[in-house]
Amino acid sequence: MNQVDSFAIDRSSRAKPIARRLRDTNRLQATISQGRELAMAMSADASTELPIHTHRLRSSIRANRDPSPLALTDDQLSLAIGIVQSAITRVITHELFDVQWQAGLVMSLGGIAEMQTGEGKTLAGVLPAFIHALRGSGVHVVTPNSYLARRDHEQLKPVLTACGLSCGVIVDNQTDEQARAAYAADVTYGSAHTFGFDYLRDQLQRRQAMAGPLGARFLSELRGQNVFPARGRGLAAAIVDEADDVLLDDAVSPLILSGGVPGEAVDAELHQRALQLVDELQINVDFLLSTGRRVELTNTGFERVYNDTQSAAHRQLLRPWHEYVVAALQAAHCYQRDVHYIVRDSEIALIDGSTGRVFTDRSWSGGLHQAVQAREGLTVRSESSTLARITKQRYFRSYQFLSGMTGTADQCQREFQCVYGTPVIAIAPRFPSRRFIASPSVTRSTNEKHAGIIAETIAMSESNRPVLIGTHSVSESQAIAARLHELGVTCELLNGIQDADEASVIARAGRASAITVATHLAGRGTDIRLDELAMASGGLHVIVSQMHTIERVDRQLIGRAARCGDPGSCRIFIAADDPLIVDHAPWIARHLHRSADLASVRGADQYRQLCTIQARRQRDASAWRMQLLSSDQREQSIFLRSSEKSPDACWAI
Repeated sequence: MNQVDSFAIDRSSRAKPIARRLRDTNRLQATISQGRELAMAMSADASTELPIHTHRLRSSIRANRDPSPLALTDDQLSLAIGIVQSAITRVITHELFDVQWQAGLVMSLGGIAEMQTGEGKTLAGVLPAFIHALRGSGVHVVTPNSYLARRDHEQLKPVLTACGLSCGVIVDNQTDEQARAAYAADVTYGSAHTFGFDYLRDQLQRRQAMAGPLGARFLSELRGQNVFPARGRGLAAAIVDEADDVLLDDAVSPLILSGGVPGEAVDAELHQRALQLVDELQINVDFLLSTGRRVELTNTGFERVYNDTQSAAHRQLLRPWHEYVVAALQAAHCYQRDVHYIVRDSEIALIDGSTGRVFTDRSWSGGLHQAVQAREGLTVRSESSTLARITKQRYFRSYQFLSGMTGTADQCQREFQCVYGTPVIAIAPRFPSRRFIASPSVTRSTNEKHAGIIAETIAMSESNRPVLIGTHSVSESQAIAARLHELGVTCELLNGIQDADEASVIARAGRASAITVATHLAGRGTDIRLDELAMASGGLHVIVSQMHTIERVDRQLIGRAARCGDPGSCRIFIAADDPLIVDHAPWIARHLHRSADLASVRGADQYRQLCTIQARRQRDASAWRMQLLSSDQREQSIFLRSSEKSPDACWAI
């Protein structure tokens, strides 16, 4: 890969020719029609062996050494459609819709396909995976979590096998041999963090081998030993599911490969002392809280902290004493149990703020994780040291080919183009939307809001309509479920702790009168299908318990209602003490508290103001990611220049 190109931030020029071809809808439709004709011809001949056609297409693609996706001809794309459609028909007796082929072509040519919920993104991803696997360097199908990777691999492996390709899946706790076998397959499914960490392990192993004794590498090669027994085989092509979550929202969290000493931390006593001290400190006197869960000590606070001279001079300090206190303050005031983390098996497990999923392999840095452990009365574990790290942006920009799919890429087009060189193409839904958006409900407190949610849920359920209540935290989902149970109302709870169970929970969510309380549904990958009575009664009703700082997360939840032309509705509930209002729009809270009659308050007006705040927060988040990328590029440029004097340096870490 060209190093100069890999460190250029703006890749819009790469996206423009791709976008021009993808917007030629007549050309795309002609390609799809020709592909369907080829599929019919293959189906008519019972003796047709699809691997023979695959071999012919593989030879045609490899004959052109141009790696650009634009080098793919219309005839090659049509033949690929014919082969894939024939395989899908033979394996799962299903014929893909035009919108799925359109999305497949968008991804095959290097774009981000925006498809509405329920339009069939999973099957649409088979075409680009098939086409780019024929180049012989492997394709990574990247999912937000390991559960979806296993599910998609299980569902699509027979289809790819029928085409004559091999298929593997990367999951946690695999042996090196199992991982190498999965990576050696033509198409490999896995989560973003699993692919990223395996890449870091390979790079770290390479760096350690190259740093060995002089001549050791040469002797190993003479003996026929593999000096760099890597798991993977490079970053050739990636197709990213839920691209906005993986490539944008989660991009601020770098991939960090850590190692540490097991057991209790040597500075555990200091974390306990800091915990005792913070209960004596006063907000706005000794410390200040700011946005972004930041804590800053005042001059008075510094004096009080360093009055504890014994702790300030303790021989086990790993950082300045006041940093222990700041971490303890963050643990006490900025991070909440069942909102930002859960306690499971006497360990802290972090909760993803966008998807609500629980991560067992992530931890906070800078002593914060240890401060939270102390706050929860758990054993304070040793901090991990960083062995290797890479930003997610730089990792995915390192792929020679990148594309993806999502249901909510709107308003992110510029960032996708500048950072990844991937234009966003919206795929029109098969049917006009029948979704009814009810006027937002406004209340003065969370307690009043929950009462309104319960009342509306029961009314909808009694009219045979299924209800989905979307919350932002585990604690809120549990609180709402508990209030329903107190009233004798049965509901299903899906709050991010489950993985494999969620498919069965969501499968029941479309039944008449069913009530499901869920913490985030972004990246769940499972549609809610209505039964006949639910369909006749008005379809799924979605309740948004509070607005997220990221507007796309709200749209992902709302998009569960009225999928594929089904009937459905939604309502957003707003309370004066919602975090979005408290942190970013306190004037709305003051207005709601001053209003004598909330019935006279137009919820739509408050909603529009909050949408404006969401848009501003999204712009700020995008600017912050671009700033991080720019900083990362400068660091890498400096490292590259310094590594020119040391050819064995590993610039990827």
